[in-house]
Amino acid sequence: LRNREKKVMLVDENKDEKLKISPSGPFADHRVLSITPGSYRFFNSVGLLNYLDLSRVTPFEKMQVWEKTGSGYFRMGSQTDKNPLGFIIENNNMQSSFHRLLSAQNGIECRYEDRIVDISKSSDSFPTVILKSGKRVQARLLVSAEGANSTLKKLIYTPSYGWDYEQKGIVCTVKTNQHNLRTAWQRFLPSGPLALLPLWDEYYSIVWSLENDLFNEVMALDDAQFVDRLNRELHEKSSFEVPSFTTNESQAFQHPPLVTGLANKRLNFPFRFLNVQNYVSDRFAVIGDSAHVIHPMAGQGLNMGLSDAILLANNIIDNWRVGHDIGSTTFLADYEYQAKKSNYPIMIAIEALKRIYSTDNTVISLARNIGVSIFHGLNPLQDLTKTIAEGDRVSFAWETELSLIHISEPTRLLSISYAVFCLKKK
Repeated sequence: LRNREKKVMLVDENKDEKLKISPSGPFADHRVLSITPGSYRFFNSVGLLNYLDLSRVTPFEKMQVWEKTGSGYFRMGSQTDKNPLGFIIENNNMQSSFHRLLSAQNGIECRYEDRIVDISKSSDSFPTVILKSGKRVQARLLVSAEGANSTLKKLIYTPSYGWDYEQKGIVCTVKTNQHNLRTAWQRFLPSGPLALLPLWDEYYSIVWSLENDLFNEVMALDDAQFVDRLNRELHEKSSFEVPSFTTNESQAFQHPPLVTGLANKRLNFPFRFLNVQNYVSDRFAVIGDSAHVIHPMAGQGLNMGLSDAILLANNIIDNWRVGHDIGSTTFLADYEYQAKKSNYPIMIAIEALKRIYSTDNTVISLARNIGVSIFHGLNPLQDLTKTIAEGDRVSFAWETELSLIHISEPTRLLSISYAVFCLKKK
């Protein structure tokens, strides 16, 4: 389909020039993303690795999670384990790389600095999208990937539910006293989790979740005071001790690096939960943040969105190959089933963890710490957790041939027939 007439349109409110901006300089972009091996495998499949600046993509093989209330901790990976648990990548590195990848495709029309303002639909025809520029486009399938405040969702009326966590996250790049240990750190504090994500050399990215009242207090600190507060929260001794059940020295508790300074200014963003009731309706599907928004404590938001894209692409390709109507709710229903089956366990687990670690009840805190210590000492459970953390091993329909239909080359994700993609305004 890519080499024939254009049947894929991507609509993006951003300026073309903004999306071309690649990362540069010694410091990372404020917004960094945690990518699972499953998502990285997807990047390789669609050719994105040919465009990414891989010198700014940091794999990590180890992860340590602990809390301030008690000494219970969980550590995954070891010095000898060379299989990454994940990758840290700057948002502008990924965004500019996707922009170049899309520009290299023959079968995609990209309309920048434009947006959907209305939809006209009758019972006997495909929906017609009306753009701000005045252009009208008839599409067999509309896909909303434009974020939680999706215009398409409002126009088509897709009910959703959710709540405000009344928390904000502080993000910035920090310099530490140690070079990259290929370890991701996260400490649960009474106010919310504090994550230290490895970049390159001695630099790390932090994501600090804070209740709104405490957020204002911390943001008011000057840089030196902020660094002191960071180190106190990362290194202060836990309130009480619990026994360790691991005999493996490589799994012993390790102290995180000491933060020595800030490499860029602090930015912030609010946290909320959102989930749409239905991922599909007639001629319409939602993916990514348009479908679900979760707490960032586990770094799974983008990975869930990429999983949605893969599952929807598989659904479209499989139905197109056998002659089904790719916009029919009947045939889109399997995408919704597969996506919810993948997303709901993650959403429930993250929400449960947040609530468990949000309480300061002494009995619950003690049980939580003992439970984590026991879990840390059980290798089979660690192996299972690592498998889950690595992401889905879903196959990619565009990499396979269908024996009943001759296809000259595998249909790729970027060759989705008659789709209109709307990307989130940055």
